[in-house]
Amino acid sequence: MKNSEIAHYILSTTYKADADTFHIVEEILNQPRSTDDFFPRSVYKDADDSHFVEIVGIDSLSLLDEYLEDNDTLLNESKLRDQLTYDIRREVIRHQDTVKSINNWIPSTENIQMRYIEVPLYLLDEYHQWRDGTIFKNVSGRDEITGFTAYHSVISNVPGVTFFVEFDCAPEVINEGFTNAEYRRIVKDANSYIVGGNQNLYTRFYGKVYSSYDSVNLNNKQKVA
Repeated sequence: MKNSEIAHYILSTTYKADADTFHIVEEILNQPRSTDDFFPRSVYKDADDSHFVEIVGIDSLSLLDEYLEDNDTLLNESKLRDQLTYDIRREVIRHQDTVKSINNWIPSTENIQMRYIEVPLYLLDEYHQWRDGTIFKNVSGRDEITGFTAYHSVISNVPGVTFFVEFDCAPEVINEGFTNAEYRRIVKDANSYIVGGNQNLYTRFYGKVYSSYDSVNLNNKQKVA
C-alpha cells in the first residue's frame, strides 16, 4: 500500500569511523544543512558506537542526483573524508508497506531498529501474503512500536527487505517482543522464506543523533509532477 505521507524512496548512507574520530563524525552529521528542508534527514548511531546511518527521504529517483550534487552535501562529504575508516556506503530503497504510520516522512523517533532479510524472487509474493498475517499482525498490536514500515532494495549490494521499527522506549522493551515465544514461532516459520535461513536475519538498534524534524519546520515536502 502506498502512503503519500511516507518517503517513496530512502537514501541510506553508512559512515564508519574509529574511536579517535567517531565524535568528530558525529559533530559533522549533527549539523543542519540547507538541503534538510527539501530532503528530510535523520542520523542514527549504532548501539555499539561502530557506525552511523543517515536516512534521507527522496520522492523520486530523478531527484537523487540533485541531492548528491548539492554543494552542502559535497561540503559535508569533504569534511568527513579524513575522519572515516571506510568508504561511504550507500543504498536506495523503495517504500512497500506501512504497518504503523510514522509521525514524519522518514523515521525520526528517539530510537529505531533496522531489520534486514533477503527473500528469493520466486517466493516474494508468497512471503508478502505470509507476513501480512504474521509479522504485520504482531507488530500492529504492539503499543510500544510507534512506526513500522517496509522498504525493498532498489540500488544496493545487500538486496532484500528493510524494516524500520520506530520507538521511544528502551531497546530492551522492543527486544522482548521480538524474542518471546509467539515471535519465535514466527521467526521459525520465516526460515523457509529467508535466503540462508534465519541466521541471515540481521537486526540492529540505533539511537538518534540528529533529525531535521527536530530543528526545521518541514512544511514544503518534495512535490514531483
